[in-house]
Amino acid sequence: MMIYKTKRDKTISFSYLFIFSIFIGTTIPLFIYEEMTIFVLIYTAFVLVITLLLAWNILDIKYEFLSECLLVKGGFFRSKIYYSEITKISTTTNPWYGYRIMGASKGIEIFYNSALMGSVKISPKEEEHFVEELKKRTNLP
Repeated sequence: MMIYKTKRDKTISFSYLFIFSIFIGTTIPLFIYEEMTIFVLIYTAFVLVITLLLAWNILDIKYEFLSECLLVKGGFFRSKIYYSEITKISTTTNPWYGYRIMGASKGIEIFYNSALMGSVKISPKEEEHFVEELKKRTNLP
């Protein structure tokens, strides 16, 4: 079993930090009032849970080579990509569209038969080595 972590770049990291700031920033005005209403408590709990789930999805991204499949993990998202179903591997520079579990703006896109959206975009740290290993296991040129 080989595990690769995601590559991260400043553009994506800044975008995520901006989103977290908005979530946290929306709760601050609620604490200005002297009375803590049930709405404030429920809203704060909701925002905190959403923020923690987003952080988990962003900070815990891994790609594992297993004996029969590639396991792509990002927080509570999991995708098993069987080597026999992979049809194409290409580079990508568009992290905003499609199914993606990546931490960088550039990475690779894996096309496979059982994909919900046709492919998954990932960004392993050692991209060249990762692609070589994947090609060995899939018999792609």
